[in-house]
Amino acid sequence: MTGIRTVWEHLLDRAVWDTDRVRDDLRDYVTGQLGDSDAVLVIDETGDLKKGTQQSTGS
Repeated sequence: MTGIRTVWEHLLDRAVWDTDRVRDDLRDYVTGQLGDSDAVLVIDETGDLKKGTQQSTGS
């Protein structure tokens, strides 16, 4: 387990990332999976747990 932990620690803590390329690769993957060029992906970074079953568009 120590070897695996070391690899993950390096990846997340010390590896050099090309943020533009990661963004572009992720965008290409997501649009390929969603299969609709007009689709919108919304990411909630608040970490708040959803309360209830209703959804809001925010408008």
